[in-house]
Amino acid sequence: MQRFTADDGRDAISGARLHRYAGADHAPQLAERERFVADVLDFIAAR
Repeated sequence: MQRFTADDGRDAISGARLHRYAGADHAPQLAERERFVADVLDFIAAR
């Protein structure tokens, strides 16, 4: 079984950036909603 990491996901998407959310476990969109939305909107705006 091949392991897929967040770094692999970032590398597979052109222009992607990996943001780590300390203490957010597997749901950063819930733990830090406003920051997550801002990060996604920044990514979309850069494309």
